[in-house]
Amino acid sequence: MRITSSKITKYLIILVVLLHLGILLIPLARIEIFASSYINKTRTLLFVLTMLTAVAAGSVRKMKSQSYFIYVEIGLLAICWIRAFIGDFASGLKWDDTLEKLLPYLYPIMALPLLNLFCTKGWKKESCALFLIVVSTIDSLLKAFMSFYESVSGKILWPNIVVGSMGYRNGLFRINPTPLSILVIPLAFWLFTKTDRRWMKIVCILTIGVDLIYAYVIWQARSALLYKTILLVALFIFQRTTDKKRVIRYLILITAVIIIINLPFFNNFLDSFSESNAEYGGNTTYRKYALEYYVQLFFQKPFWGVGLLDYTQRRSPLGGTLEDVGLIYSIVQLGIPMLAFYLTMFSRSIYVALIKLRNHHEERLLLLSVTLLYILFGINIDTFYMYGLTVPFYIAFVEYFYWETSCETRKLWPHTSVCVPKDKDHSTNLPKLPQPFPVEGDNGIRAEET
Repeated sequence: MRITSSKITKYLIILVVLLHLGILLIPLARIEIFASSYINKTRTLLFVLTMLTAVAAGSVRKMKSQSYFIYVEIGLLAICWIRAFIGDFASGLKWDDTLEKLLPYLYPIMALPLLNLFCTKGWKKESCALFLIVVSTIDSLLKAFMSFYESVSGKILWPNIVVGSMGYRNGLFRINPTPLSILVIPLAFWLFTKTDRRWMKIVCILTIGVDLIYAYVIWQARSALLYKTILLVALFIFQRTTDKKRVIRYLILITAVIIIINLPFFNNFLDSFSESNAEYGGNTTYRKYALEYYVQLFFQKPFWGVGLLDYTQRRSPLGGTLEDVGLIYSIVQLGIPMLAFYLTMFSRSIYVALIKLRNHHEERLLLLSVTLLYILFGINIDTFYMYGLTVPFYIAFVEYFYWETSCETRKLWPHTSVCVPKDKDHSTNLPKLPQPFPVEGDNGIRAEET
């Protein structure tokens, strides 16, 4: 098998992803740096070096002309990186302490080699999407099994894949989902609409089902279940189909809504959002306290933020944590540059979906659905706190769709060097175009005579 820079880049990115999931973490549990779910300095350095190697390998075979907007997004993050190091140095912290806290904000650099892989066909976007939803589902199944096992035996089988202690609820040990879970429904639905293969459609349905069941049974996150259900219903409605099928879908949805509203669990679900609820109400109250405290803290240093906070500093004296207040988690710490990054990333995706993908309905739904989930989850969970690993894939898909549609618009792809790799110039292989009609004065022949 021939080893190329594209294959090296691809497998390095896959390695980074798998080192966050039970598929690889469970076999590596006996190695000291992987024995815990806590990402220590050594593992942080390993991730950073692997990602930088992927960036370097991915730049070998690069497109001559592609979207340069991705560098604007990385540049905004670079300002946040510099701010974090300067702030921590002033506080007397070492560089590796800062790097450890900054790791989630470094993942987006993988968008650079990912975009090159998509553009050069080193990794098909469909294959990448299938990889993400399959490994995420396997990780969810492993965590679900461990949750049931712990609830019965009182023993945690694989502690190195349990990120955060969530305790018990309704008799089950709660475990946070895979860091890729936010992409599962959008990517699986997109693949379902794009493929004609029956086995792939079955895989897509199973991954969506596992993701929803995990959110309801194991994670028991009310907002997550609500957001994902809303998204799935919206995708179901807006999918391009015939009028007859659309009417049938509306009837099914209306019937399902009527049945669900009249079930006891629905009333209990609504009641759980009330502050007076004995089991869930405290979460809402503590979230309000944390929001008030950290917003006041932010306005003391509104431009550059308060700097990266450690575990104890992210606990509000009034109760609640910074992690519970959504996107404010990153904005409070890194200030206006992080807010600018979020606004740029989301607005870019919306622009590409609504303007550039007018004739690509499935891709438009994909980008809008992922953006919607990021924003909805941003009410409760910051993107970089739990889903930082998904950001490079999100950015790469957005910029690849922009690049692809730009090539189609110019009618240059794949026959000119504008939309081909640098190491392949197809200018000499262009088909000869028909000669234009001769004009007056051209070899003595008049245009009217031809």
